[in-house]
Amino acid sequence: MSTWRADLRAAAPAWLASRALVAITFALAHVVGADDAKGRLTLDQGLLSWDGDWYRQIAESGYEGAAEGAIRYFPAYPLLGRGLGWLLAGRRDIALVLLANAAALAATTVLVRLVRRDFDATAARRTAWWFNLFPAAFVLTWAYSEALFVLAVAVTMLATRSRNWPVAALSGLLAALTRPTGVLLAGFVALDGWARRNRSDRLGWLAAAVAPVAGLLIYLGWAQAAEGTWRAPIDAQGDIRGGFHEPVSRVVRGLARGLGGDQTELLHAVAALAFVAAMVVGLRARPAYLAYGLGGIVVGLSASTINSFERYGLGLVPVVIAFGALPLSERHHRAGLALSALAMVGLGTLALTGHYVP
Repeated sequence: MSTWRADLRAAAPAWLASRALVAITFALAHVVGADDAKGRLTLDQGLLSWDGDWYRQIAESGYEGAAEGAIRYFPAYPLLGRGLGWLLAGRRDIALVLLANAAALAATTVLVRLVRRDFDATAARRTAWWFNLFPAAFVLTWAYSEALFVLAVAVTMLATRSRNWPVAALSGLLAALTRPTGVLLAGFVALDGWARRNRSDRLGWLAAAVAPVAGLLIYLGWAQAAEGTWRAPIDAQGDIRGGFHEPVSRVVRGLARGLGGDQTELLHAVAALAFVAAMVVGLRARPAYLAYGLGGIVVGLSASTINSFERYGLGLVPVVIAFGALPLSERHHRAGLALSALAMVGLGTLALTGHYVP
């Protein structure tokens, strides 16, 4: 087993390369410019644009002082940013960016440890690069909650695989308080931990499996007290995503619309198919990873509007691991990474100019 210092050394080059690519997206975005008010706003907001502005509002003013609909954003990331901002003379905007970038490095390091443990060193190194050069990975540098969420998910998975139930419970709770899909970790811990538990630590395993559900219920309970209905976060999200839509036909509809000229719908549909194919091939011998990843894909596709789907895939740890674990030659792996990095720069530039919803 490698040391954490060795895992950090394996993680750092990919993390640094990702930030260099984000710098390129900013340069390109300023060269291209913005052709409408939305684009000019996102370009001016920079690392705090799109969801970053919502998190900034919550960190600075709380939910009551943020714009209507802020309750759909779960509290762990903006609250941690608020606390860190106190140490930075009240600069909660800077705190959110620093927190996201530090969490991204920590998440990459934990992913290296997790994949090295369950696969091999080559898959671990490749996963570090895929995580940081994924098409939507520019948000790991922005004031987004994805990095913190992936860190919490990866720690939960590693702790579960190691039967460290207290850590699995705490990180599972954090994941569910960071993003609603964190509740899916309950299934991972229950399924993967079932075969690992023994009579002496049965209660610890059960607590770890229940913790993500508890995290979700804590936030919904707060919503009940603050807004008078526990459905407030769900309803606010529904206003953006629309109603439930059966996921398979949603992909078919996306392909049809894409072939009709809607490039964004085509991107989402192709991404969904690529994510599922990668997981089936790369994780076919890892049922707990596969079940969690496919469950997340189903949730992501079960809405009328699936903007940001590529970012949701990034947040699903098994998707990234699957790409790292694909049985590819080094030449093909590097070619795939190069294409992904180009897509990352392209999508990041479009997001900064208001043409892509990250």
